[in-house]
Amino acid sequence: MQILKFANAAEMHRINLLFLVILMQNLRSTQQNQDKTQGNHAIKRTDGGVSYANFEIHKFHYLQVSPPAFSHEVLQAQECAFACVTQQTCYSFNIGLSPNQNGKFLCELLSGDKFRSPTNLTSSQQFDHYSIESPCSSHPCKNNGTCIPNYEENTYSCSCTPGHRGRYCGKVCSAPLGMEDYIITPTQISASSQYDSNHAPNQGRLHFKKTGSRVGSWSALGNNVHQWFQVDLRIETTVTFLATQGRNMHGQWVTKYKLQYGNDGSTFRVFKQDGESSDKVFVGNSDRDTVVKNPVISPVKARYIRLIPTEWHNHISMRIELYGCLENMQALGMESGSIADSQIIASSMFNVYHKPARARLHTKELGLSTGTGGWSSLTNDLNQWLQVDLGKITNVTYIATQGRNHYSPSQWVKKYKIQFSDEGVSFLFYKRQGDSSDTVFEGNFDQDTVVYHLLDPPITARFLRVKPTQWQNHISMRMELYTFPGET
Repeated sequence: MQILKFANAAEMHRINLLFLVILMQNLRSTQQNQDKTQGNHAIKRTDGGVSYANFEIHKFHYLQVSPPAFSHEVLQAQECAFACVTQQTCYSFNIGLSPNQNGKFLCELLSGDKFRSPTNLTSSQQFDHYSIESPCSSHPCKNNGTCIPNYEENTYSCSCTPGHRGRYCGKVCSAPLGMEDYIITPTQISASSQYDSNHAPNQGRLHFKKTGSRVGSWSALGNNVHQWFQVDLRIETTVTFLATQGRNMHGQWVTKYKLQYGNDGSTFRVFKQDGESSDKVFVGNSDRDTVVKNPVISPVKARYIRLIPTEWHNHISMRIELYGCLENMQALGMESGSIADSQIIASSMFNVYHKPARARLHTKELGLSTGTGGWSSLTNDLNQWLQVDLGKITNVTYIATQGRNHYSPSQWVKKYKIQFSDEGVSFLFYKRQGDSSDTVFEGNFDQDTVVYHLLDPPITARFLRVKPTQWQNHISMRMELYTFPGET
């Protein structure tokens, strides 16, 4: 026997709380009992042969969802509630208040709810609206985030407004990422072309002013839709807003542009706004200096951000800032030296001048008889590793690597795996969330560029090992490990 239960959080209009008893093969009998369902409130599901949902009433209200999942006529409201629970895609319903000439009421089963479409719930003298109780009723999402209920599991998720993120949308994610204040270095900024050296990409920073022969913006060499302006954020970063200006003290600006993003610097995706099939075209500037700020909905998470001008006034010239989440990354001590030499060991070393302690990020080449610009293994094989003892179990969220500084022939690790351990004896290979195979990280492509990787999920361990799997000329590397506070 399959039992279907209904319960109200508020007094139901014209119906009592019912237990509808359904025989498995057909509807042989219906039984009514006045009662209150206990436990598992706000759930709509079939579990162990029992299907149930708890409804709350919104008297004289109507939820507009177009089109309704199903519309028909019923003799009483409990028939509409029963139909909603038995239909998998129904999460709320409207019931008419006035019967037709046959004494029946209009019943509209809805695939949406008041949480996903709060502005669509309006006053009505012709309808009552019934919604399933949900944790969303307590308004858990902060900063105007939208609560998305999962009725089957009695849980929810928050869809955050631009500039916020986290489980409850409590983390502000609209900080400037460093164009204006030079946290983003000149080497991180590039473009398809420049008019000349006085119109360089480094001048494409928000509020950059004309200084001597250097003009007040980046300006492209030519005016066509193949021009672009790029920022390398060095790590995957959540970008929530874009801000642009025209050229300071000159009548040139970009009036419309598109956004591209990627993680390897060569493959890019064109941004499409949530729910849209065509590329998003952002409205740019209408004068030289006014800042125009556009939200990125939904935010993109990428290392490389490109702006593609599509329309302009007089010439392609622009200044920009990016906004998003500053993770407050904290280096764990390889570069600073707070991780002692004794905490860094390796499978082997080429000689004492190539020792593991030389593997600190940004270590410089001092000479073959003084200290090399990185750790180098004795041999090149898959049994080599570099290990850091963090002193205690630590949450590691990012890893950064470099090759060997200032040496010919050049040396770096192209690919590597990560192992971790709590006690330093038994090690596990790191796997990204949802993957069954060991994660292979893309390493370096030159001697000194820092390549960052987000560890998602983070590694929580005391000992961390890097195991090179491919290398350029010789296994040599430098590294840093990072952590940052959790989200809210």
